[in-house]
Order: sequence, then structure tokens, then C-alpha cells
Amino acid sequence: MIIYGDKQEEEPTTVWPDKHTVQSLIELYRGRSDDDRRLRTHDLSFYFRELARKVEVESAKLRKSNHEAKYPMWDPHYDNLSTDGLKHLVVILEAKIHMRLDETLEGNADNILIGHACNDLSWKASNSAMHNAEFV
Repeated sequence: MIIYGDKQEEEPTTVWPDKHTVQSLIELYRGRSDDDRRLRTHDLSFYFRELARKVEVESAKLRKSNHEAKYPMWDPHYDNLSTDGLKHLVVILEAKIHMRLDETLEGNADNILIGHACNDLSWKASNSAMHNAEFV
């Protein structure tokens, strides 16, 4: 910044900051590595990337809190259950787990059977094509 003195009093022109301070700041900047210089440089694309990252972090937090509110891990009613009530709850949950496992295994068994049927059909088709081919 250059400050000109008053014309009437003929004050000298003042330059701020002085040349030595500016030169030392420039040397400090040049003495840093390229990566360190880039870290301190912020352009418009950096601003928008950083803004998008902050928005993504915030939306992830909101999704997590919504998920926890929608699917709580613990119901406060369980705190008041007696020992027999908790045992009954364990029996019900184990029955549900076994039911889901059976459904999953049946679904996989159906897929395996369908896969074997497809393999059998493709084997029969290729086998019949070989028998019908004429050899010269």
C-alpha cells in the first residue's frame, strides 16, 4: 500500500509494508514445498468441492440419524420385562431367525435346482447337436 503525504506539509510518501517485510514473506512462500503451497491456494473449484464434501458429510449424518430413528436398536419397553418375559422374547427372536434362514436356504435351493436344470438343458441341446451333425 502506498500512502502519499499531504501536499501542503510535503510529508514523504510512505510504503507499507516495507520492502524488507515483503521480501521476507515472499522468501517464506517460495521456501515451502509445492504441495504446501497448493494447500493454501483456494480457487473456485476448491470452494465448490469443499462445499460438496461438507454437504455430503452433513447429509450422511442426517441419513444415519433418520435410520436410527426409523429402526431403533433397542425398545425402552424391554427394560421393564421380567426374566420370563426376556426368555420369551429370545424364543420369539430365535424362531424368526430360523424362519428367515429356512426361507433363504429354500430360495438358494430353488436357484441351485434352476441352475442345474438350465445346465442339463444346455448339455442336452449341445449333445443332440453333435449327434445330428454330419461328419465329412
